[in-house]
This record gives sequence, structure tokens and C-alpha cells, in this order.
Amino acid sequence: MSMAATSREKLASLLNAAKLASDIPSKLESLRQLRHELPPEDPVLLTEFLPSLFFFHSDPFGPVRKFVTEYTFSLYLFAVLRLWMLGEIGLKNTEFLSDIVPVLIEVLNDDTPAVVRQALLCGIELFRSTLEKIVVQGLYSSDLDGALESAWEWTLKFKEKAYSLAFQYGSGGAKLLALKFVEAVVRLYTPDPSGSSEPTSHQGKPVEFNISWLRRGHPVLNIGDLKIEASRSVGLLLDQLRFSNVKSLSNSVIIVLIKSLSAIANERPAFYGRILPVLLSLQPSSSVVNGFCVSAAHLALKNAFLTCSKCTHPSAAPGWDTTELVYPTSHADTNDPSTYLHTCRLSCSTTPTIAYNDA
Repeated sequence: MSMAATSREKLASLLNAAKLASDIPSKLESLRQLRHELPPEDPVLLTEFLPSLFFFHSDPFGPVRKFVTEYTFSLYLFAVLRLWMLGEIGLKNTEFLSDIVPVLIEVLNDDTPAVVRQALLCGIELFRSTLEKIVVQGLYSSDLDGALESAWEWTLKFKEKAYSLAFQYGSGGAKLLALKFVEAVVRLYTPDPSGSSEPTSHQGKPVEFNISWLRRGHPVLNIGDLKIEASRSVGLLLDQLRFSNVKSLSNSVIIVLIKSLSAIANERPAFYGRILPVLLSLQPSSSVVNGFCVSAAHLALKNAFLTCSKCTHPSAAPGWDTTELVYPTSHADTNDPSTYLHTCRLSCSTTPTIAYNDA
């Protein structure tokens, strides 16, 4: 019997053992052995056994579902990395996406928070990599590969589901990661002013992805539409921190929102004028936010203003005297969050009104 046949028989046996096991330790042990025995560099065995792993996404045990979600995604990443290293970037990169993403969407409905969090972590990276692939392919060809278009359609469906988790009522870990997913989409959908305007550098080396590449034209994506969607996403995040909504949010959700919005303001300065006034309007010490940890809120806001003060891009502050923004960091006691925020508001109150800008 050949080595390949022996491996196939052993893998089938481990899969069957995992399916028949009636307890968590036995299932996980069989699956861990399977992970050890299944070579990710073998496309034949991977194609044959990966669909069988999807069976465990509906397993009654949460730890098993979490393990399989992480494992199947790692198999996909390994395949992509190997193809990239071999210089074989092309159609095979999306071979399993149309199978994996629908499963991840279903996993987002899981009752076990750890499983949902793992699916969101996987989804963020899949969305990022698929967007980059479809952008790059469309820059050099008017005919996109059907598998890639299908993968993009599925990742958009995943985005819709993740957004529904981000803005639904609740405060669990899944919501926090879903909010980070929204932050990631905003960054991906808007140009990086410090990034390269071309997919390759003068030396021919790969550069970090920048949606501004779409200005050259694309068969299915429009940079204007993506910027509008990013602007709407920022609006949704800001709405969470407005008076009528913030009082119902938990401490952890508010802090994630503050951190995400300040990061967007700093890295995508076109949104600066919309984000800073909302952050400045927050009053965490008031009775509006029931149960809110005042010190944590102050610290998050202090760090947000420090982050914003580092942004010196001209589009970040129309009509804003940059020295006024730096003033709080040099004149306030930054070890005292309350004093720091008060000084921030005093210095900002002397500046012209910041106009709202659409990115």
C-alpha cells in the first residue's frame, strides 16, 4: 500500500473517531492528531478532507467548534502563504473561500461567545486579503476570475453580518470584535495619505495595500462608493457615542469605540473633523453613563487626544490652529486625566468650529 493511501486511511480514521466521540477531550484529541497528520502543503489531501472538517462547525460542544474554526482558517492561510512564497499568486488562493466564508457566517450565530470571536478574527483577515486580491487583479485585467468574484461576494455577506453584531444591543466580546471589524473596513475603504499610490514601489517590491490604487479604474469596485460607505460606517460608530445612545453602553464598548475612532482620526485624517468634536463632547464623569468606570473613561479619552495630537496632516484640521491641539499635552498635567480633559476642552473652545467633512 502506498504512503499516500496509508495517510488517507489514517486521516479518514481520525475523522471518523472525532465524529463518533461522545466527549470533548476525545473529540479534541482526534482532531489534534488530524491536524498533525494532515499536511497543509498537500493540495490533494487538503481538498479531500477540508470539507469534512466543516462538519464540526455544528458540533454540540463549543470548544470543538472553536478549535475547528481556528484550524480550518489556519489551513487556508498556510495555503495562501505557500503560494505567495512560490510566486504562484493566482486563482488557487481563493479555492476554499467559497466553502469557508459561508461556514464563518453561520458560526457568527453560535451560542458560544468564544466561537463567534474566533470567527470574527478570521473574518477580518479574510476580508482584508480578499479585498486586496480583487483590487490588484482588477488593476491589470478587466475580466476577474469567477472564483475570486464569488469569494468577494461571500466576504461582503460576512461584512453585513458582522455589522449587525457591531450595532445590535449588547456588550459581549463578540460585539467588541465586531466594532473592530467596522474600524478595519473604514481603514481599508479609505485612502492612506501616507501610503503608496501604486501597487509596487520603484524597486518593484510589494507595498502595503492602499485603496487609492483604485483611482486607476477597476471593473467592479469604485473608490467613490467605498469612501461613501466608509463615511457611513464612521457615522454609525459616532452615533453610538452620542448622548441618546452612550448611556446604554457598557464600559468596555465605550472604550473600544473611543480607541477605534481616535485611531481612524489619526490614520485617516479626512474623518478628523467629524470625530474629534464627538470625543470632546463626552462627559464620562456625569450620571449619563450608568456604571461607567470614570478613571477608565478618562484614560481612554486622554489617550485618544494624545493620538489625535500626533496627526499633522493638513486635511485633519480645516480651520484648526495646530498649536492649540498640542497645547493640552504641554500645559496640562497628563497624569491627572480630569485636568487633562478639562484643559483640552478649554483650548479647543477657543478654536473655530470644526466643519464636518465627508471622506
